[in-house]
Amino acid sequence: MIRESLLKDGYSRFSVNHAFSEKDVAFLHREFRTLEPDPYAPTSVQRFRRYGNGVIVPWRGCAGVDWMPVVIDSRGHGMSGNNPEHENIRYFYALSDIIKSTELLTELVIKDFKNTFWSERDLISQYISACISSE
Repeated sequence: MIRESLLKDGYSRFSVNHAFSEKDVAFLHREFRTLEPDPYAPTSVQRFRRYGNGVIVPWRGCAGVDWMPVVIDSRGHGMSGNNPEHENIRYFYALSDIIKSTELLTELVIKDFKNTFWSERDLISQYISACISSE
């Protein structure tokens, strides 16, 4: 179902049936409570978001995410070219180092990657973007 939605809509929503540590869940809840408003959202929408860029290096043996450093203060991550409704790069506040270090976010990203059309056997690193968002 996830792959079908990706093909049809270009995105997919999914839920995870996995138990994570209470500590990781607490970090995620804290991240949600501190999300900044999305300055690019329509005024009729209350959207909050943070963003992070990383790389999945499949040939290491165990899949993980190497997070790229923040380059422009706390608004170091931008989105461009992926959304046709936005012509210019958009900058968002960065995911916290704490949430990027959790098993929870790493596992969500890796599970999401496994639902795409890339294979770990392709032996090419994959540039990924993670967005924590609330509407």
